[in-house]
This record gives sequence, C-alpha cells and structure tokens, in this order.
Amino acid sequence: MSTPDRLADRRTIAARLVETIRENIITQVYAPGQALREAELAEQFAVSRIPLREALRQLEAEGYVTIQPYRGAIVTSMTVDDGLEIAEIHSALLQLAVRRALPRFSDADLQRLTDLLAALEIEPDGHRWAVLISEFYALLFNVPDRPRLMGLLQALRLLSRRYRVYLYMSDNLRRLAERCLRDLADACQSRDPELAARRVEAYFDTLGRGYRDEARMHPPGNVPPFGRGSAS
Repeated sequence: MSTPDRLADRRTIAARLVETIRENIITQVYAPGQALREAELAEQFAVSRIPLREALRQLEAEGYVTIQPYRGAIVTSMTVDDGLEIAEIHSALLQLAVRRALPRFSDADLQRLTDLLAALEIEPDGHRWAVLISEFYALLFNVPDRPRLMGLLQALRLLSRRYRVYLYMSDNLRRLAERCLRDLADACQSRDPELAARRVEAYFDTLGRGYRDEARMHPPGNVPPFGRGSAS
C-alpha cells in the first residue's frame, strides 16, 4: 500500500473511531469522568494507537474528552451551566441563520415545516421525535451560502447531543418545544425574519428554564441512557 493510501486508510479508521466513541459517551457506555485508556481501546476496536490518538484529539476538540498528561483521555463531565451556555450560543447562531434562510423559503418549504410540526405534535416515541426535529432544523436553518456558519452549527449540534437527551426523554420538554416551534412556524408563515429570530430566542429561553427544572430531578451525568443513534 502506498503512503497516500495508508494515510487515507488511517483517516478513515480515525473517523469511524470518533463516531463510535462519541456515541458511547452520549449513551453513557463511557460515563463522565471515566478514563479511556489507549491500550484498552486499541484492543477493543482492534486498531493501532495512531488513528486512535487522532480520534481522541478530535473528540477533545468537540468537548467530549479531556486529554490529561499521564492520565490520557477522560470523558468530560456534564453540568447544567455548560448545557445552558451551549444552548445560548446555539440560539444566537440559529437566529442569524433563520434571518438569512427565511427570505429564500418557497411555499413548498413552508408547507414542509407545517407538516413536520404536525408530525412532531402527534409522535409519542422520543426516538422518532428526535429524527423529526432534526429534519425541522435541517430545513429551517439551512444557509449553504454561509459555510462557516453551517460548520459552527454542525459543531454545536455535536457538542449539544449529550444534553439534548433531556429533550427527547421528557414528555414535558417535548411539549414545551412543540408550543415554541408552533410559534416559530407561524412567524415563518408570515415571512418575517426578525419575528422568526425572536421566536428562536424565545424557544431556547423556554427550553432553558425547562432544562433547569429537569436537571434538578436528573442531574447531568445521571441521565438514563436514551439509546444509540437517537440524539442526532
């Protein structure tokens, strides 16, 4: 195998390791504070340490692990304040995104938003609800002419997955979200970008308060696992 082929293969392995280890952290196969030892992971996944180290560095950049001297990678802890800070930043960027996206919406796009919201409001299963709201986000906040903004939003989606488990597992939070998204969809129907941005802010403010209440009953780090692939 040539050097470029070996490099490409290593990067493919590293990318797969990132996905697998990230998912194990989100679903708490690897608990907050747990040490992820290179030798054990290399044996578990039957890989060399080079792509494994690349994967762990990527996960550190995403906020899932902290690499400490002599201890290796440690799964980062979850706190209420961290979750709220991530949500605050996410809210600000989504407000920017909806201001740019909404003026280009077609009637078909607006109808699709309405259909997705209707499906959300009758969907009892948290796993399927998570898929539907991801589709809602992908449609409403799509600004392909702003690749840096899209990249930041994707990074925040990855960073917030551990905290969004609260939303998917809680009937109360899902109902709060649906009411706010109904207001947001109404603002979109009026084709008013500034009103839509204010509704995005209200959505995150409302969910933030609900999240604090939920966290009192289920502190971050003690949330029951939601299931692999569910918190997309």
